[in-house]
Amino acid sequence: MKVIVSKIHEGEYTKERIQSILDQFLVSVKLTKDEHTQVLKKAGLSKDMPADWDGVDPYSRYKKAGIKIKPNQSAHTTPASAPR
Repeated sequence: MKVIVSKIHEGEYTKERIQSILDQFLVSVKLTKDEHTQVLKKAGLSKDMPADWDGVDPYSRYKKAGIKIKPNQSAHTTPASAPR
């Protein structure tokens, strides 16, 4: 959320721009309690992106902490790059 708020504050408040930011950075990840407390927190990534984050990959903190992300096969979401 910190990244999204920061990106929104960097420019104009247009519907298209905000939608683009949300499409790119708003992700949902279901973690176990242990993954959050034992892995993300210990890596210092429970609330922040890694210091070497490329500014593009919204899953970077999970990857950096060694948490493998599996797509939710039942999710009814449309990727940002898919035609609408």
